Amino acid sequence: MTTALKAIDAGLDILRLKNRFALRDKMAKSTARYRDCQLLVRVRGSELIMEVQLHLEIMLVVQQKLADIEDDHGRSGQERYIEFRNMRDTAELL
Repeated sequence: MTTALKAIDAGLDILRLKNRFALRDKMAKSTARYRDCQLLVRVRGSELIMEVQLHLEIMLVVQQKLADIEDDHGRSGQERYIEFRNMRDTAELL
């Protein structure tokens, strides 16, 4: 991760960084412990801004496997995650 961040910093201007690998990151706690590092970067000498997401390979492998598996009700992994997130948000309101 450090090597990737150094390479990005060498060629792009980092405008914002969200590190959900950090143990104290509140967003990681509210997203079922999902981990990534998101950067908003600008190509030097241009007005082009883009988002870069850094993931560990194992996270992508698990995410892809779960996304394709349907449960007994035909819901995909992504649909189940959205349902979990909505239930969590509702519980926080109570």
